[in-house]
Amino acid sequence: MVITGTGFTPAASGAGRLGAHQITGIGPSVVSATGTTLGTSYVTYPIDVDTDGGLYARFRVPCSYVSHSGGSIIIKVRDSGNRTGSVDLALRRPEIYLVPATSGAGDKVQVIGSGFPVNSGLNSGCQRVKVLYKGIKVATAIQDSSASFSSTLEVPRTTTISSSNTVTVTPESCAGNLSATATHTVPSRSITVTPNLTWPGATVTVPGSAIPGSP
Repeated sequence: MVITGTGFTPAASGAGRLGAHQITGIGPSVVSATGTTLGTSYVTYPIDVDTDGGLYARFRVPCSYVSHSGGSIIIKVRDSGNRTGSVDLALRRPEIYLVPATSGAGDKVQVIGSGFPVNSGLNSGCQRVKVLYKGIKVATAIQDSSASFSSTLEVPRTTTISSSNTVTVTPESCAGNLSATATHTVPSRSITVTPNLTWPGATVTVPGSAIPGSP
């Protein structure tokens, strides 16, 4: 994320270049998220305030602030001249969808997710997600730099026909409530005949659904 600001302490007697003030990362002069200081894993200190009191900085949002219900956090900056600024940062809600959402036991289903923690390279336990079908782990995936992923699962062959089943995606080891769910349906077994009016010796197609496939 990028944060910009104006109205901070202009150059005078700060410790930065040409007397500029800074966000030092020491004591109260820090970047914080909802009251918690963001350390050097998330912000590169010191951040210089320019001669007109403006600033520009990059930071990472800790995975622990991401929640299934979304919401927002308050990002606050305090410079070495004791001036502060703050902004509300809205957080996306993790979500997934299935393609197809209805299929038989043993079929392949694509799981597409977004809004999960970005794989930033930090050893935070948030880099990989696990996919659970009815609480059983069936696949894993790694998020890309846009916090999205795609994975393929196989519907367990023991899944009951004519049932609705929960698919859950959550980071393998990460703080916060990060899971997202979707419903996969295994329909009743059925077949149709196409065309349903023909003559002896003609070829017909017999498509079926929810018929167990080959192992």
